[in-house]
Amino acid sequence: LDPQRKVLGLFPGSRRSEIKRLLPVLLDAAALLHARHPELQFILPRASTLSEADFAPHFAGRNLPVTVVPGRSYDVMPACDAIVSASGTATLEIALSRTPLAVIYKIAPLSYRIMSRMIKVDHIALCNIVAGERIAPELIQHDATPEKIAAEAESLVYDAARNGLMRERLLKVRERLGGAGGSANVAALTEKLLAHQ
Repeated sequence: LDPQRKVLGLFPGSRRSEIKRLLPVLLDAAALLHARHPELQFILPRASTLSEADFAPHFAGRNLPVTVVPGRSYDVMPACDAIVSASGTATLEIALSRTPLAVIYKIAPLSYRIMSRMIKVDHIALCNIVAGERIAPELIQHDATPEKIAAEAESLVYDAARNGLMRERLLKVRERLGGAGGSANVAALTEKLLAHQ
């Protein structure tokens, strides 16, 4: 990566089902951004639970400057100007690195209809649940379109004031997780939060 150029992280999740649902829309958003900002770099950490074969079909026919890094998400986070991430524990880890982020969530339409009737929550991203407020924008289901993802990412990367403000607000997540060593508390806190949903 060129340290003189902006970097957007693409975090599609660690499960094959997430990759199938989220990676295509993330790459479509990246294509829109690449057309507007050809200097923008993209980096995508590949979880250790996934192989190149899980990613290859989604990259076929695309000419995008995406650097795929096997299993080094913790190293990737601070190198990014902003990140678009699947919901889940990754959002807490990103928040601890104080890297501005937008969160996307998309499941099968029928599952979403059932879930939205049964479960009422103010926030879907764990970083927002921990903070007790919406710090990271959430693009859920029908809002998780390439156009909306690209618009949020563009703003987070190129709007210096918004980027800086989010970095400050993400301190609240770190404080609630126990300071600089908070990453050790992520798994336990996640279980506790999910048990009360």
